Amino acid sequence: MSTHALPPSGAAPMRRLTFHRPSELSKGMRDAMWAVVLLAVRGSREEFERGVNKMDEIWLLEVDGVVMGFGGVRLFHPEWRGRKCCVIFTGRVCLHPSVRGNSILQRIGFRYYMQRLKANPLRRIYWMFGAGSFKSYLLLPRNFHTYWPRPGAELPARERALLDAVAREFDDPLYRPGASVMSHPGLVYVDGGIGVNPDDLRDADVAFYSRVNPGQPRGDDLVCLCPLTQANWAACLGRALLRAVRPRPRTLTSSTDSRS
Repeated sequence: MSTHALPPSGAAPMRRLTFHRPSELSKGMRDAMWAVVLLAVRGSREEFERGVNKMDEIWLLEVDGVVMGFGGVRLFHPEWRGRKCCVIFTGRVCLHPSVRGNSILQRIGFRYYMQRLKANPLRRIYWMFGAGSFKSYLLLPRNFHTYWPRPGAELPARERALLDAVAREFDDPLYRPGASVMSHPGLVYVDGGIGVNPDDLRDADVAFYSRVNPGQPRGDDLVCLCPLTQANWAACLGRALLRAVRPRPRTLTSSTDSRS
């Protein structure tokens, strides 16, 4: 287990990040994680635990000693035309509503990116996840310039091959390549689900997610891929700075984070 303290902003409570192998998670930790999940998801704890145990590492976010968020990370090294790439797959990610909107996921993601970049500076690095709600999908258009799926952009052959290889290894036979979805009927997001509030579809990115993943209410996760390039990180930083200096836009009725 490793520990990292997130610096508090102003008089905010102390936040602490810890990193664990799944086998290190105590029953108490898992109970606390499940309590956060139940704020957003309808489904089976057995399915949830199965996904947790498939990860290489689990991070826990504690606020004053209480688990308020967590997520899983697993590394893959698929090949394309004889060259290995690194895919950072994230799943079983959930944040309590009180800690959302602070770029926590972006900061954790950058930590993993820097680890992989240091390990092999010349290797292409991607972020991949299954968007089980429109809120998790919105992490892409709200932060990055290049990602898939997005309106009007075809997935290139290299990225299609990498996505298929990782999805099959991680979630076969639940992965459906034709639709680019992983099916998890045992865990369905209600918070952040399409059709919960029709007004959410007024947002163009939510409407797009609804069109390409109509099975979300049945537990379909849209498989997403994002190249972690310098240009994409620059876009992420720029948009974070813009959010910090301008008022927040209309809040969507449903809210949650990614699952897989």
